Amino acid sequence: MKVRKHKLKRDQGCNDRTPPNMKVRKHKLKRGQEPQGCNDRIGEAVRDINALASSWKQRLPKWPRPKQGYIRCGSDCSGYGSDLIALSMLGLQGRVKSVMTCEISETKKTLHAAAAKACCVDMTQNIHYDDMTARSHSDAPTCDLYVAGYPCPSYSNLGKKKGVKDLRGFVTLEGLRYIATKRPRVVVLEQVASILQKKRKKYGISWKKF
Repeated sequence: MKVRKHKLKRDQGCNDRTPPNMKVRKHKLKRGQEPQGCNDRIGEAVRDINALASSWKQRLPKWPRPKQGYIRCGSDCSGYGSDLIALSMLGLQGRVKSVMTCEISETKKTLHAAAAKACCVDMTQNIHYDDMTARSHSDAPTCDLYVAGYPCPSYSNLGKKKGVKDLRGFVTLEGLRYIATKRPRVVVLEQVASILQKKRKKYGISWKKF
């Protein structure tokens, strides 16, 4: 009688052992694949954005006069701090105070900190978020200048063109939700040109509103 040995993989416990003649089907989302319930999530986000954008006058007071000429700068998908570098090149580094950043990559966080230090930008009041989709936009800082460059693969003509149905593309809706919630004085968004194609209008968002 031969006994068939089943070798455990690294970090696999005894309770995780699968009989050798039994196949386990794994379900894993591929890049660009739509998660379950994504249409409901998109619809909810679009309704929130349109409702918030149409109620600015009722919800938010008029912008107060800037104190001492400071520019409160906030960014999402902050990367290596290109907004701070641009402001520094304009000679405005002495007037800039960063109040909000959002970046999940540890490498880019390090680069951003180095850029802010090199540009002499005040970061003492800055609040950092790792995930903007988990952020309460109403509790987030209000900024005079909001800059963001959301992930582009889901909008690019070279990608699968899933748009906001791709989790990476959905980040754009979260950014618009922040804009609709806080109404920054100036908004600078960077994205590939294909985001303005006609098929994007079906999501009910009019870029002209912003």
